[in-house]
This record gives sequence, C-alpha cells and structure tokens, in this order.
Amino acid sequence: MNNTIDSNDGPLVSIIVPTHNRADAVLRAIDSLLRQSYPRIEVVVVDDASTDNTADAIAHAYAGDPRVRYVRNSTNVGCAATRNTGMSAAKGEYVAFLDDDDEYLPDNIARLLAVFSRNSDVDVVVAGVAASRTNDDAGPQGWVEAEFHPSMVFDACRIMCKASSVQDIRLRCNYMEWRDFGFQVYEKQLRVLLCSENQVRKHKTLKCLSGDTNAMLSWALNNAKLYYEASRGRKEHAVFKHYLAHCYKGIGNFSLKKGKVWTAIGSYISSYRTERKLRNIVPFA
Repeated sequence: MNNTIDSNDGPLVSIIVPTHNRADAVLRAIDSLLRQSYPRIEVVVVDDASTDNTADAIAHAYAGDPRVRYVRNSTNVGCAATRNTGMSAAKGEYVAFLDDDDEYLPDNIARLLAVFSRNSDVDVVVAGVAASRTNDDAGPQGWVEAEFHPSMVFDACRIMCKASSVQDIRLRCNYMEWRDFGFQVYEKQLRVLLCSENQVRKHKTLKCLSGDTNAMLSWALNNAKLYYEASRGRKEHAVFKHYLAHCYKGIGNFSLKKGKVWTAIGSYISSYRTERKLRNIVPFA
C-alpha cells in the first residue's frame, strides 16, 4: 500500500494546537509537527490566555518560521472555544488537531492525506481506531456504531477533515466536545472513514479537562437527551436511544464506584426505561 502523497503541489494542511500554561509541552508538540515528512503545513497555535511563559517560549523558538502562527485569546475561554478560534483562523484545505501535550509521528499527515487521495468522497478521516472496528480502504461506512455504541472514536489528535466540509461545525462544550463534534458530523451526513493505523504519541498530563469524569458523563448525558429528542421520527433515532441509555448507565456505574448507591439505581432504571434491555440494569455489563 502506498502511504505517501506527492507534496510538491499538495494541499495546505492546518494543524490547530490549543494550549494553556504548558510552555515546555507545547514546544514538543509543535516540533513534532515541524518534523512532518509532508511539508505543506501551517501550525496554528492558539494560546488560551496562558499566565506562564508560553508566548515568549514560542516567539523565541520559532521566530521567523512562517509555518507557525501564534494566536492569543484575550481571556481564558476553555479548550472548545480555543479550538474554534483555530478553525476560524486556519487557511488550509485540510484541518487537523493536536493537543499541546501530545505528538505526531513524522508520517502522520502524509498517511492521512494518502487516505483522502484514495477516497476522494470522504469528508473526515479518523485514525488510530482498533482494527476490528475499521473499514480502512473499504469505504466510509460503519463508523456510527463504533462511535455511539458506545465507544468514543472521535479524538482531537486522530482526525483530519476537509475544511470545506466542517466549516460550519464548531465545538460547543469543554467536556466530551469531540463526541458532540461527531454528532454534528452525523447530522450533516458527512462521510467518515476509519483507519486503524496510529501515528500519534499520547502523553498523560495532570490537570487536563478530560480528567473530570463526573463532568464528562453529565455533559454527555445532557447532549444525548437533546439529540434523542431531536431525532424522533428519523431513522437514526435508534442510535441515539442506545446512546442515551448508555449515558445513563455510565453515570450509574460511576456512581456505584463512588458509593452513591441510590443515584446509581436511579440511573440504571432510567437506562432501562430508555432502552428496555436487561443489560441496562446490570452494573458494568
């Protein structure tokens, strides 16, 4: 399989890097992008009003490098709005994302572009998905159940989008924002292709928003309720019914772990009422 694309006249790829008070980590992330084997990139760093030396560190490290663009929020607005700022500022034909504490391996962009070149009708490529759930080059199908039943496929560091396809999609919450992005992709009936190859190196960083499990579960539940109601009478209603039941059960399992037995029981009952399957009232099943 040819995993490269001719880059002489290739499309510009914008990689959006949101950051806040991680001066050392964000330099590592940016360096990984500047080492990409595919050269036609712009790195859009959006600083969410950092109070450390992030601005000075970036200015010093990349002075005169036209590939790096630095944008700063006047106030701290959170990761979702910060990524939205990056999407609005991006000039590329394709848009990708990288968290400030993670890295791309050198061929990541080239390989994702190669997937687009072999599948011209695809709007979004999601990489790093377990091989058992992917289609690879078989075509853009099957991703919905992988995302909503109940695994989370969409991830900031593993997707590349045609900018024209997602120009009116914006992240709307600082928790589970990529699942909401997936919902919007689904509603717009964009074509998504899953790719099993992983070209991202993840790092664990303390005090990241994704560590607030309770907030993530609560926001996911509220989001699922909205889409469940909005999809009534539509063919995808069954998808959101299953996902809503899963969200209730997720809160039940989390509550049980925390010793909140009555909250857990109420959540399991809500899960069963939404989708009348016995597994919805069996903890951790």
